[in-house]
Amino acid sequence: MVSKTIFIIKSTLWGLLRKYLYFSNLNFPLSSTSIIRISENKDYVTKKVVMYDKYNIVDNEVKWLKKLTQLDFTPNLISVEKNIIKMSYAGENLNSSNIPENWKEQIDHIIDSLKKRNCSHNDIKPSDLLVLNGKIMLIDFQWATDIRQKFPKNWPRYLGRKYKSNIFFNDAKSLKKSIAYIMNSQHS
Repeated sequence: MVSKTIFIIKSTLWGLLRKYLYFSNLNFPLSSTSIIRISENKDYVTKKVVMYDKYNIVDNEVKWLKKLTQLDFTPNLISVEKNIIKMSYAGENLNSSNIPENWKEQIDHIIDSLKKRNCSHNDIKPSDLLVLNGKIMLIDFQWATDIRQKFPKNWPRYLGRKYKSNIFFNDAKSLKKSIAYIMNSQHS
């Protein structure tokens, strides 16, 4: 109980720091695993991972970014140094006013492409969906696994939050739940 309370406090503090120091215009709950900085000219993004070192999430995200590099809906890895990943800019948060007209086709393409590469994202939520030049982008592959790979029992239970399918991960359902949330949210 104490560790859960500490986690909630840390998450809230990181969320507030990120919201007011780096992103003043995001509409979605922010992840507490990393600090994101976007270059002034929007050429690249740096992601400094500040939590969950014991799960090797930096190495895991780098592995999946490399594996998915030829896909048109994921950021490209530029470099990695210790706990900082530098990648191409992937757009702004997807919302009800910037969602592309062909979003259904794009979502189907994302799901099919991940399956073809044996990738299960495992943590799709609205904040992982961006839009860049009319293209829906999927980010944050730190918890990705091969499809049907058993998850380590010590992984955080909150992965996927309310966007996962009951207790199991199903990227297609999580993606559709996230889109439904975005479509029904008011963008300010």
